[in-house]
Amino acid sequence: QCPAQVVGAAGPAQVRSGVSVTLRLAVAPATEPVSASEAKAHMRVSGSGDDTYIGALITAARQLAEQKCNRALITQTWDLVLDAWPCDGVVQIPLGGVTAVSSVKVHDGTSLQTVSSSLYQVALTGVLARVVPVWGTLWPTPADRLEPIEIRFVAGYADAASVPAAIKQWMLLQIGHLYEHRESASDFQVYATPYVDGLLDPYRCPVVA
Repeated sequence: QCPAQVVGAAGPAQVRSGVSVTLRLAVAPATEPVSASEAKAHMRVSGSGDDTYIGALITAARQLAEQKCNRALITQTWDLVLDAWPCDGVVQIPLGGVTAVSSVKVHDGTSLQTVSSSLYQVALTGVLARVVPVWGTLWPTPADRLEPIEIRFVAGYADAASVPAAIKQWMLLQIGHLYEHRESASDFQVYATPYVDGLLDPYRCPVVA
């Protein structure tokens, strides 16, 4: 039988049946869904003295929303690293919002070799993207070593204007709460109510088990 253990990018892993999987951020987002000016307007902050701090809160809120939704929110590049191919040959990318698969590479014992894109298909229409070999073929056999397979993909909305308003509103509520309670470590926690987290519900992607 195939093992089932996954190491995730942000702590305890998502578990996929049949293979050990690691997600690694290769290229971080160049922008955020919410701008500093939008956050400051929401909090009614006029000065620039806290701009760096507010920027950090924006990033933290975006990362938390991504974790809760299991979805990339703004364009970023990831590497999905596998110890072996899944038993059925179907690689399901365990992060929502995938827009493209850039490359598939397999270690041949000497170095990572790029698999021709003509040898696999990418399905982006589902909630979670899938990568499969073309009909009648198999994936190349990887070397007998750890992490011999690397799939690079791009995920996230193209720009801030494309991010749904409900996600931005959730972020603004978190940013405002953290800004207001920054002096007390005991109060430095997310603003959690059924209404607030409900804003994210339409955009949540399943964690593959």
